[in-house]
This record gives sequence, structure tokens and C-alpha cells, in this order.
Amino acid sequence: MHTMKILKDKKLTLAAAVSVALLTVAHAIKIEIPKQYEAELQELKAEEAAEVEKALEQGAAGGSEVGTGAVGSVEASAADASSQSVLKGSLEEAEGVVEAFGGELPADHGLVSGQVLDKETGAPVEGVAIILEGTDIGTITDPEGRYSIGPAAAGSYTLTFVKSGYLEANVTDYAVKADEVSVFPFALPPRPAEMSDKEYELIDFSVTAEEANDLMAKLDIKFDSARALDVFSSEDFSKFAASDVADAVKRIAGVSVNDGKFPSVRGLNDRYTVTTLNGMPLPSPDPFRKSPQFDIFPSSLLDAIIVSKSATPDLDGESTAANFDLITKQLPEEFFVKVSIGAGWHSGSIEDFRSFDKGDSYLVADGAGSLNQAPRTDPLQGLADADFERSGKLGSHEKDAGPNTSFSLAIGNTFEFKNDRRLGVVFAGYHKRDTSAVLDATDNQGYDFSGADTTVIEQVTLPPFLGGGTVDVPVNQPIPFGDEAQFDYEEFEENVKLGALLGLSYSLGENHRMYANAFTSRTNDLVVKRNFNGVNPDEDITLEDDLLLIRERLYYVERSLSIGQLGGEHTFVKAPFEPTLNWSMQRANTVQNEPDFRDTTTLLRYSDYAGGEVPQSVDRDNTSYNVNSADNVSESSNSWRYVEEDEDSRKLDLELSPLENVTVFSGGLWRRAERESQIQSYFENRSDTNPSGTTVTSEGISVGNFNNASRAIRGASDAERDIDAYYLSAKYEPFDWLTLVGGYRFEDSVISVDSETVLDSSNSLAALFRDSDIARAQIPPTANSIIRGTEATILGIPDGFRNTAGSTIESSLEDSIYLPSLTATIEPTEGVQFKLGYYETINRPSFREITSDIFVDIENGDLLAGNPFLTSSTSSSYDLRVEFYPDQFSFDLPVLESLIVPDDMFGISVFYKEVENPIEFIRPTYEIIDEIPFNNAEGATAEGVEFEFSKSFAFLEVPVLRDLTLGGNISFTVAEAGVSEAERNALALNINEDESGFDDTRPLTEQPEQIINLNLTYEHPEWGTRVTLAYNNTSEVLESIGSQSSLDAYRDSTERLDLIISHEFESGWKVSAAVKNLTDEGYNTYFEARNRAGGDAADVVERRSAETVGRKYSLSVSRSF
Repeated sequence: MHTMKILKDKKLTLAAAVSVALLTVAHAIKIEIPKQYEAELQELKAEEAAEVEKALEQGAAGGSEVGTGAVGSVEASAADASSQSVLKGSLEEAEGVVEAFGGELPADHGLVSGQVLDKETGAPVEGVAIILEGTDIGTITDPEGRYSIGPAAAGSYTLTFVKSGYLEANVTDYAVKADEVSVFPFALPPRPAEMSDKEYELIDFSVTAEEANDLMAKLDIKFDSARALDVFSSEDFSKFAASDVADAVKRIAGVSVNDGKFPSVRGLNDRYTVTTLNGMPLPSPDPFRKSPQFDIFPSSLLDAIIVSKSATPDLDGESTAANFDLITKQLPEEFFVKVSIGAGWHSGSIEDFRSFDKGDSYLVADGAGSLNQAPRTDPLQGLADADFERSGKLGSHEKDAGPNTSFSLAIGNTFEFKNDRRLGVVFAGYHKRDTSAVLDATDNQGYDFSGADTTVIEQVTLPPFLGGGTVDVPVNQPIPFGDEAQFDYEEFEENVKLGALLGLSYSLGENHRMYANAFTSRTNDLVVKRNFNGVNPDEDITLEDDLLLIRERLYYVERSLSIGQLGGEHTFVKAPFEPTLNWSMQRANTVQNEPDFRDTTTLLRYSDYAGGEVPQSVDRDNTSYNVNSADNVSESSNSWRYVEEDEDSRKLDLELSPLENVTVFSGGLWRRAERESQIQSYFENRSDTNPSGTTVTSEGISVGNFNNASRAIRGASDAERDIDAYYLSAKYEPFDWLTLVGGYRFEDSVISVDSETVLDSSNSLAALFRDSDIARAQIPPTANSIIRGTEATILGIPDGFRNTAGSTIESSLEDSIYLPSLTATIEPTEGVQFKLGYYETINRPSFREITSDIFVDIENGDLLAGNPFLTSSTSSSYDLRVEFYPDQFSFDLPVLESLIVPDDMFGISVFYKEVENPIEFIRPTYEIIDEIPFNNAEGATAEGVEFEFSKSFAFLEVPVLRDLTLGGNISFTVAEAGVSEAERNALALNINEDESGFDDTRPLTEQPEQIINLNLTYEHPEWGTRVTLAYNNTSEVLESIGSQSSLDAYRDSTERLDLIISHEFESGWKVSAAVKNLTDEGYNTYFEARNRAGGDAADVVERRSAETVGRKYSLSVSRSF
């Protein structure tokens, strides 16, 4: 039993309290507000400015100081305010207690004031007993959940919150500061109302003061936002054992992750999303993608991810599908240290793992000489014999994978100086290494020996005049040209991440703060893809024919992102309307360096290895495995590419309140970016009779026989992008139950590119750019001219265009556009909230998409190309989101009443999007264009519905079941693009059918129609143990569009089940264990013919199948000090 001294505090409004504080100078008590609420504090000051001025005016008009009458009038108007701010109630309580104590406290004593809210619903909780452990000081919350406790001697305490129907909560290490009122809102976790207090008297919920403030901030963000958004907090990172952002966001409704890195949201892929770091835009290091790779952001450096699925004028104009704002570790209130170390393994890489010697040697001697150097000075320079150095290792080798490891460290502190100055410092560092393997899979892959032949010995009978008899004559004989073959398949990956964050914050009193952040992240990936035991019966490559194929792709990439941020937050309390000004500047550098990609295919004869082991790699260690063998032959391509982008951003936001229920927002974002890109790719012919090459029989490597003609790629491009954006919007709150936000955003942009790409082929895009006008004007038309004219139309090449600059193309894209938006938040009754929104957005081509650069796809060797004739996409979006919190309902729910507990929630979202000129890959007509370019599709729509829910089983009286919570989300999306007449013509030309036989629509790429996320959590508050089963199911996805042979590429549906267990000890130690892909599910990819109008069955061709991709096990231990 706690003995409490109850503080009877006097009720005052914020306006009256501020006026009293202005009149009380001597021995004034300082009000301390947690850093999480600094931005909201500035908003509240602007909101209350009119009330303060009115109170002072009333006092002056009455010829006296502000008295009881003035307080009463201000109190009435404050009661009518519609703000539901988490901070507001706590701040009013704190300022009221300042007056109650007359502005003076005993020496070295302090107070704590705040408001207690339901952790799940945000409703105020009355009658909570609050105790300062180790003292006889306590209090009870009033009907609005407000409290003040103290005075107490300065020091570190445990605050205890007790109320029937809720878990007893302990906030450890709470600092009571001398001569200060510490503002401390608190989210109290509910417990079953049916359970007796006695049964729960030993159960509690323990958090630090910092964690409690974070929970409240998350609750505040979601409830007060005008946008439909989701908040993924540091607690959620732990719950789902999410090691990076990519691992986290797939748990959010309507979000899927492609290639383990890139998000798709509500029917649209990553090019329709925007990613920011602390509100500032992030460039992408990836040569193919507009979004940065989400796996380069480790969760240990972040506090939260805020996902906005609808847009307001202050958001980037390209936030069509979503805006992902990554919030880095915030500055602490006091000193802390947190250390975590972990280890694990992947079931597929324990014994069977392969790697290669990255960086030992390269195809070009003066190319990427080491892994960290830039490529050749002039990537457009062709090779000469003197430049050519043999590629020593073309294949993989066995390796001990070793354990997966992770380590993270976070440390921070706040230092106080005179005149209310404070300096906060936080540092966080992270290192992680992972390996994984896919074994026992099958794969259908193409091969091509079109540039090679082999030598056979034929007996030739001599004519009589030459003496007769026979002689052996070497004869060049073509080998099989190449086609699809069936392989066994394995894939191995080693990934290393390293990241760090340094943050500084300097506060100049309550109203001014400046901050600086330095963030860096570096990721290295090493990938081995092995196709072996390859057969193709159509070309007599089978076991019976004594032949087999091996293909190995070795890939190494370094990705880095470095960011520096500087900003400030200022409130001018003496200026009219108390404006709040926030500004920030950012310098970002991102690099993707791929110094060596090796792709080698080898044809072998089984009988060459009679009595020995058949090679499992394209590296030929067996002395009989060399190109002098009559049947062994190989071809290899070696490539490197380098992409670097620098971007400077500046942002300004202004907020002011000219009227009591009107808030005006304005500002701008100015971005300047430059990108350079370089690539070289060469093919090496290793057939034994290549006339220009010398054979090295010990390893079967030929030198001096590179292919510098039709299959070699050389390219370089420079690009610039300028975007100037301005916005003006207003929030109007005419009633307590209605909030309207509307406005415009204006964006003016210029993208300029200068690219030169050398691919000496008559089927290249460069050739199409050069000759399309001739093809269109051909009289009489030929089959080739018809196809070329059709492709030119698909790619948007204007009539009459003819590129006369050879391989160089310069292009520029300018856009000036106004983007309106309007949102409404309606709360018709307690526990029910509607959010409706309409907004327009723009999505520009990325640098990569608008240059003529050609890049090699490591997956299948495709040549991917940009398109200088792309235009920007524009979108119109409609959103409706409804959230229900049954425990807050002001009406009865017959029958269901006994099943409802405070943390239950149900939400539903409906959306519809129209996209003009969407940008996607399209596979060109067969044998007319070598590359796969981007194009503007006919148009697209995305519509769907999302369900979110959380249901506690606390209403049950069964000891284990009552601690369970079932949550999750389910989304259904239909996303389709229109098929233009030119695209249908291209499809028809490939299979010699009438174009009217194809549907007018097709699915959008990289968007599943169905996503299911479910999680079942058992949390025992007394033990500190939490167990989560997390399930994810994603339906099939169209990966790329095909006109060639009318085949589109699909990835079949996937499902994953993860198990995460954690236990937290009272001493601060925490142990976590996780098993990812618990059921060991695999995946399947395939090609499918385009549906015909009328519903004819489509042809399906298997592509790759893996029955399992293995399980990943991890164990980590952390300690907080």
C-alpha cells in the first residue's frame, strides 16, 4: 500500500497561466518540455496567441491585473477549442501549477505535471493514482486525465501509475529537476476490466521516461494528422525483429517490397513514392530505381518511420503512392547508453556456400583497379590489345560462410548551460553481416554462343594425283547457337552493412533551436548465381549426347549514402500571429559502384572427365578442361558501372494563426541535383580457334580476343535536375468535429541530360533514334519499316525526329504545374474518425530513365535502356479512411459490449488513383531492338481497399489467452495500365495475329493484387516476455512487360511466417531470438502469354522454381544503461 500526499492544484487555462508567468519574474519556475514535443509546442503557442492577447486586453480594460473574471472568460473559450493535442492538456496543467505555487518552490525541489491517456485509444484516463516511489508523494488524475505531483527533492525516481482496468506502469529513471516543472504526458496500457485487482497486483508495465515520451509522440502524430498515415515505431522494429527499413515497411497495410529493397504501395511501384530523412528528400544510388534501397537504412539508427498514404501541399509533389519519412534517433533528455550484439545463421549457408575473389583482377587493366576506385577515365574509349588483361577467375569457389553477426551502439546526453541554453548529443553506430543461400532450385535460362565455333578433325581422302590415302584436316565447325536450357540452380549472397549517425541540437531557450545531423550508410553485396547440369534436347545438349552447360554470374556492388543536415526551429512570440519558422538544408551524396560483374557460360563434354569429377564451376582446374578440347567452349561478359549523384536541398516552412480557428501554412523546397553514370561491358570469346586470340591451356583462358564490336557497350552520361516548389495551405476548424485542410503546391522543374552510348548494332535504340523517320516514310513499307515505325510510336519518338549526332543524345524535360489538395477530418462521435482526401501529384522520369544509357541486368543479361522522349506522369487520387475505437463509443453495443477492451481498433481505407502517362519497361519487338527501354504507357488506374485491425483477448478469463493480441492488415488492389494501339500492334506482329485480339488493359508492374499481414502476440507483462508470430502473404506480381513472343514475366505468390521471442530483465538486459521463414517456403517465377480478348487461356512457361529458400536464425543480447 502506498501512502500518498495529494496535491490540490488550482485549475487555470493556458492563456491565463501564461499571463501570470509574464507578471511573475522573481524566482520563476521553469517549465521543462520533452524534446519530442518541441514542434507541437510551437503550434500550441501560435494557437493560444489570440487567447493570451485577449486576456491581457481584458485585464487592461478593467483597470487592473488579470483576475478571476478574466480567467473565467478565457477558460470558457479554451473549453471550446477543438484541439485534441497530446501536449496541450499536460502543458495547461504545468502552467496552472506554476501559478498555484506562486512561482516559487523550495530550494532544490521540482514538480511533474502531465496528462494520462489510454495507450491504445488516446482517451483521457480519470482516477489514476500516481506515486513517486521512495517518497510519500502522490496524486490522482482529474476527469481530464491531468495531474501534478510534488514538490520533490531533485533526483532520479520511479513514477508509478495505478488504476483498475489498466496495467500498473512504472517509469524508471525519471529526473525531477530543481526549480522546474517537468511536463510528462503518459500513455497507460489497458488491461482486462474483468480481471480483479488482486489477480493483477504483481503485474506491471515498465518503461524508461524516454520510451514513454516516444509512445506518446507516436500516438499524437497519428491522431492529429490530416493525412492517412501509419507510424512504425522503435517498439515495432523490436516486435517484428526488423533489421532495416525494407524489413519493416512490408508490415504496413498496402505495402509490398520488391527485390527485398524497393516499396510498392497501393498499386504503384517505388517510382511513385518519395523517401525523406527527417523531412528532407533522399536521392537514390540505384541505376534502375527512383527510390533509394530501403535495406541500406538499419533500424538501429532510426526512431520511427512515418508513412503518409495521402498528400497535403507541404509534402513533396511526387508523393503519389506514399511518402516514407525516416526519423533518425532523437536527442536524449539525459545520459543513456544502449549496446546490442547478435549472431545467427542461414540454414542454406551452413555447409554449402560459394563466393569468389572479388577485386583480384579485372577484364580491363586500367579499369576498376580496386574496389573503391572510380572506373576508367574515359569509359567511351574502346579496348585495344594492349589494354586487355586476362580475367583470372571467372567462376566461384566453396567457402565457409561463418556466422551472421550484428553489433549496434547508441549513446547520448544533454548538457545544460546558463540562460536556458542546452546542447544535446547523440551517436549511433551499426554493423551487420548476413549470408543466405538458395539450394536445389531449377531454372530456365538462355545461352548464346553465336560468336564462337570449335575445331573438329575430319579425315579427307586425297585424290590420286596427290598420292591418295587420307589425312586429318582441322575444320572450324559452329557449335549450337543458343536457346533456352534447363538447369539446376543455386544462389548465394553475402551482405555487409555499416552505418553511423551523429546528431547535435542546441536550444536557445524555449522558442529557438538549431540542429545538425550527419548520417552515413554503406552496403556491400556479393552474389553468386549458378546454373549447372544444363541440358537442351532441341540442340542435342543432353547426358545421352555427352554434353552439358554451366553458367555462372558473379556480382559485387557497393552502395553508399552520406548526408549532412542543418536546420532550425523558431517561434517569434512577440510578432503578430506568433509565427513559427522551420528551416533546413541538406547535402546528400550517393554512389553505386559495381566494379566487376562476370557472366560466363561453358559447354562441356562429360567424357572428358571419365573417372574424374565433372566441374561444378566455369573455372577450369582440371588440366583436360581447356579450350583445346574439341568440344569445350565458353563465352564470358565482363562489365562494370559507376553511378554517383549529389543533391543540395533547402526547405522552409512557416506557420501562423491569424484567427482562432484558422492556421495558415506556407513554404518551399528547392532541390539541385547532378548525376554522372559510366558503364563498360565487353564479351570475351574463348573458343579454341578464335583467330585473334592466344590460348592459355592451363586455365583455358584466351587473351587478346575480346569482342569490341556489336556486343560491347560503352556509355557515359551527365544529368542535372532543378526543382523549385512552393506551397500555401490552411487548416480551418469550424466545429469541434470537423477539420478542413486545403491548398495548392506549385512545382517548376527542369531535367537536362547529355548521354553518349556506343552499341554498334543495327538493332540498337540509337539506330532506331537515327532511322525512325526513314522507317515511317518508307514507300512501299517493308516488314522491317513497319515494325520500326511501330516501336518508334510506342517509345514516343516524335514524327520527323532524326538524331544526327551519332551516339550522343541531349534532351531536356520541363514541367510547371499546380497541384491542389483538400482533406477533411470528421469525428461524428467519440471513437469514430473519418479522413477524406483529394490530391494531385506529378512523377518525373528519373535520371536513369531519361538518358540513353544501357545497363546490363545481372539476373538474365538483358540490356536495359533509357528513353530520352519520356514525359512526366501526373496523377489524381481520392482517399477515404475510417477508424473505429469501440471502447470510446458513446453508445451501447448490445451483445458485443462484453467482448470490447480498450485497445481494440478497426480501420478501413478505400482509394482510387488515375495516372496519366505512367512510366514502365516494355520488351521490344523480336530481333528489332536489342535493349529493353522505358516508355509512357497509355494510362493507368489503381483502386483498392485496406483493412486494419487490432483485437485483444483480454476479455477472456483464461490465463494464457487473455495476454494475446491479434492484429494485422489486409489489402486488395486492382492496378491496370492501358494498352495502346501501337503496343497491341507490336504484340500482334510477334505472333502474326490481328491486334484486336488483345485486351485493352494489362496489370501494372510490381504490384500484387492482395497483401495479407497478420500477427499474433503474446505479452506477459509480469515476466517481461513477448512472443510474436508474424505472417505475410503476397499474391503474384507482374515483374516486366513483354511484347517479344508476347510473354510477360511474373513472380508467383509468396508467403512467410516469422517467429520472434524477446525477454526483458529488470536489470536492463534484453534477449531476443528470431526465426525468419519458419515454414521454409520457396518461390516460383514464370513467363505467361498476354491474355487475349475473349478470355482464351494463356500459355505459361516455367522460369525459376525453388521449393525452399531456407530459414534465417538470429539471437541478440542488448543492455541499456
